[in-house]
Amino acid sequence: MEELSEIKSLAESNIGSEYPLNLLDAVDSDNVWQYPVPADINGTVEYLLHTFLSQRENNILHQRFKLCKTYAEIGEIYQITGERVRKIEEKALNRLRSPGCMKYLQNGIYKATQIDINNAAEQAVSAEISTAVAYLRELLINKTNFLDERPVIVTAKTEIEDLNLSVRCYNSVKRAGINKVGDLEKITFRELRLIRNLGKHSLDELIGKLAEQGVAFQEETDPDEKIVLQRAPIIG
Repeated sequence: MEELSEIKSLAESNIGSEYPLNLLDAVDSDNVWQYPVPADINGTVEYLLHTFLSQRENNILHQRFKLCKTYAEIGEIYQITGERVRKIEEKALNRLRSPGCMKYLQNGIYKATQIDINNAAEQAVSAEISTAVAYLRELLINKTNFLDERPVIVTAKTEIEDLNLSVRCYNSVKRAGINKVGDLEKITFRELRLIRNLGKHSLDELIGKLAEQGVAFQEETDPDEKIVLQRAPIIG
């Protein structure tokens, strides 16, 4: 019992070290950041907190590591228990431990962005080649008309207008600020379902139109996670 009390006391104590280095230590599985700290780490951390975390997770990490508040103090602010604060903190830290976030934390936002740009360019070329090859296979099998039935190659920059959605579905997503396919990855699954006038029928239509062009939603594991689009498997 004394050991448990000591652990609880340590967990409730104020966070030490300088922000955001103390946050990096918490993200590392050994509680000590083992990588060189990028020069642009402050901007990198702020970018990740606003991009990959929910607003509540962002706020709690800010209170916990930047303002060095205890779980109990934060719980009073949000009218929740200290244990609930701890669980939200741990969930947020787990998000930051994902490979995508770790890439940014280890390299800094500038270098990581350059890596993303290079990878995206390679993937775009690969995706376009895969789409073209799949279409040619279908062309040979079904002898379809190449000029009249060329597939639309959908990328993150593809305009929503190009998906040929119904008026209701199109208006709903446009009013929500989704102008390009890539904009879907800026919102969570929950936010997608809460788009005004985007009922189940319209949502199924949107998913279906993307699937027709070889784009699928990555499996949802948490409604508050950002949507991730991926190439749909080619069935042949």
